Amino acid sequence: MTNKLSIETNNITPSRKDQISEKLERQLRAFGCLLIKKVCLILELPHRTPATAQVIFHKFYQMKSLKQIEVKIIALSSVFLSCKLEETPRRVRHIINTFVSIDQIEQKQKQVPINPLNQEYWEIKNEIIQGESYILNQIGFDLQIEHPFKFLLNYSNTLKCSPKLIQKAWNFLNDCFMIDVCIKYPSPLLAVSCLFISSEILGETIFEKQNLSNWKLFNTTIEDITKVSQEILSLYKDPKPQYVDLSEEN
Repeated sequence: MTNKLSIETNNITPSRKDQISEKLERQLRAFGCLLIKKVCLILELPHRTPATAQVIFHKFYQMKSLKQIEVKIIALSSVFLSCKLEETPRRVRHIINTFVSIDQIEQKQKQVPINPLNQEYWEIKNEIIQGESYILNQIGFDLQIEHPFKFLLNYSNTLKCSPKLIQKAWNFLNDCFMIDVCIKYPSPLLAVSCLFISSEILGETIFEKQNLSNWKLFNTTIEDITKVSQEILSLYKDPKPQYVDLSEEN
């Protein structure tokens, strides 16, 4: 495992430079990631597809301000692109129909399928396709994504973790993609951190904190794991992410 802490992303994002507070940026990123998860769940996509979409989404907003391109569109474009990368293809109309249904429910509106002949449908479709192009241009076609799930399974086997602990760690790992830890730290460090959190919560001793051979095995330190674990756990202190229309903020 590479030393994760050496490749942290810059905290001064384009959104922060654009006078968007850290709290609001975190809230809108979480909102976008939650939308990605909802769309992928309804479309019955495997766990790698929403994970890849969320990584793409976070990478994009490391390059562009939330004020520049609508967060909902980039979320949907990230799903569209991720479906291609993970070879789990879905037609853009299925993504649009799913999004419209979710949006109507959240707005407490009557659920009415969007007519593919309507101008609104074509506007959303064009925005998703354009959004995909923006993403590819901004992240420089950097689409090599190594997910932490395989590391979690390998480490849990090495540490002889219980099924209950593995499931809890898996849940934490899925939640990691809601915040930018998924692009700040290497996948192996995220995996071992989620196992560490789960072992502490369940009271299952799988790490001997003073045993240096443990940390050599994972090529990390207890200090690094503690740091990452605290960032992951901070997610659960956040309120439910709400959408904010930044065009109305001005």
